[in-house]
Amino acid sequence: MSNKWHTGLTPAAREVMKKLGRFRTQDIVDGLGSMIQTYKDRRRIKKAIYDCRKRGEITRTERGLYEYVGKMKPPELQEKMWKVLRAKRSVEKEDLQELAGTSESYAYEWLQMLARNGVVRHLDNGRWQMIYDPVEMPLNKEKTQRLRGRRLKNKEAAIAALAKAMQAIEEAKTAISGLKE
Repeated sequence: MSNKWHTGLTPAAREVMKKLGRFRTQDIVDGLGSMIQTYKDRRRIKKAIYDCRKRGEITRTERGLYEYVGKMKPPELQEKMWKVLRAKRSVEKEDLQELAGTSESYAYEWLQMLARNGVVRHLDNGRWQMIYDPVEMPLNKEKTQRLRGRRLKNKEAAIAALAKAMQAIEEAKTAISGLKE
């Protein structure tokens, strides 16, 4: 077995993805050069792309074309809740409140997201049971997209307000220079 597996193919592929931004599978294969020598290596690249896409690191912009959007870091509270859930395997909202220090509504929202992703199921007794352990915590992509949209909207509003303020400053400068003459 060659040295390429000691460092791992997925991290190397991720570096190529970052560098390219938008790419096709063949671009990754070309970017890795001599690391890809067999059809089995190419299948591993496809698996790495699939895994990165599943984690939300890349998005598919059209058939066969992907874009690297980066690793999303889960918020600290979610990391704490994830550790509690993985340790206990079955929790109530109150467990997450007490052990992770979160609100009931945030714990419930997070558990619902995990249920939509097939990680937990809601039992009749109010408990949530882990049915699939993906090791890496799934992220709330819908909420992330919603927050990104909100930040973009706020940024646009701030830029518009800044432009309006700059225009008012220019008008004030013009009015002041007219007084001096």
